[in-house]
Amino acid sequence: MVHSEPNMAFGILLVAVLGMLGLAALIAMVVGLILVATKGGRILLGVGAIALLGLVVVGGGLFTILGYRTTEVIPSSVTQVAEETLDTRAMPIRQIPLDKESTSENLKQGATTPPGPKPETTELQDATEEATKTPAEPTAPGTPARTLSAAPDYPFPDMRPPHFSRPFGPYGSGFQGGYASTDPHEEIRKLRDQAMSRMQEQLYGMPAASSAEEEATEESHPSFDLVEEAYSPMESTEEAPSIIPPGRPAWVEQEPQWEDDGTYLVAVSSGPFERGMDCRKMLQNETRIALRQFAGEYLDNSRAPEMLGSRLDDLQESVVVETYHEQLNASVGPMQQWHSLLKFDIPLQQKLNELWHAQQQVSRVVYIGAGFFALLGLLSIFYIGMSLTSEGSKVSPWLVSAGTVVALGGLLVAGVIFVKAFPML
Repeated sequence: MVHSEPNMAFGILLVAVLGMLGLAALIAMVVGLILVATKGGRILLGVGAIALLGLVVVGGGLFTILGYRTTEVIPSSVTQVAEETLDTRAMPIRQIPLDKESTSENLKQGATTPPGPKPETTELQDATEEATKTPAEPTAPGTPARTLSAAPDYPFPDMRPPHFSRPFGPYGSGFQGGYASTDPHEEIRKLRDQAMSRMQEQLYGMPAASSAEEEATEESHPSFDLVEEAYSPMESTEEAPSIIPPGRPAWVEQEPQWEDDGTYLVAVSSGPFERGMDCRKMLQNETRIALRQFAGEYLDNSRAPEMLGSRLDDLQESVVVETYHEQLNASVGPMQQWHSLLKFDIPLQQKLNELWHAQQQVSRVVYIGAGFFALLGLLSIFYIGMSLTSEGSKVSPWLVSAGTVVALGGLLVAGVIFVKAFPML
């Protein structure tokens, strides 16, 4: 059993219902105050007050009891898919036939008789019949299929000879293209021997023994030399000169860190500019951003820099410990770049705490004053409503009631806007 998050749907519904009932009770109280001179008005005022108090108690209790509920986590069902592996060892290795007749004959033979070695008499009869038969007309050979037979060239499958592109291979450009060889295995062997001979020549400085055919091929087809030159290792080039001049302090590139004495160090940079004035403006802006970020994290309040305002900007000059100017030799010309080391020491941290405590006191005083004015406005609304409904008044009671409700709603909206704009610290 685990505790789930608050039941948000129930909470929204509860707030909506209680809000409607509370508004009805408030309207009843306003109407009762207007008609307080009559017996029905006093009864309506009492019922509205009791209903409003009961709604507050019942709403708080319901939200406390039913707002959070204990639920049981039910594991979701998992569908298991059974995978049946294919056992290749149980399957016989057979060569795939190339024509339809042999396929049908093999299927019939496999369906009637179990596979096994043919008797010697049957092989002799087949050989005699093939010798006496008239050779059939040559037909276009079918596309060879990949086999898994125990051929001497296994595991290479039966395939067409590879066709090399024109820039490569023994039949390159100027030799009318074509297949590299009628035998792919022979071609692969030649390429392997040529690669081994070149590797031995590079390692030991002496060429390996090669056949006359390979030497003739290399002399007549210089494309191999072009490929070798294209893929030969390039000579080491000199490193490009750095645009950063020597003498840069180590703190320029260090990460922000806390010292053992509680001091926080951070480095800021202006970026490269042509003019020093631009570097100065950008460096001041970066210092201001770093100070505000530190104040928000140190005081643990994201609104602290905004609430402190200009008082925080007055501390900007006191955090700069050292400034370094450098000139970069960029390709577009000389560029200026400034760096500053910022130090947020213990006295600065104490100053931030003092400013924040003073701001908290101001916030509390403002909230006390806002509450007093809200109460004064509420009493004023009720007093004006009662005075307009006194004996001898010609104003309609329903008009006074509507005006009172509108005034109360406006007061409530003003309070919400004030809290959003000036949160209590």
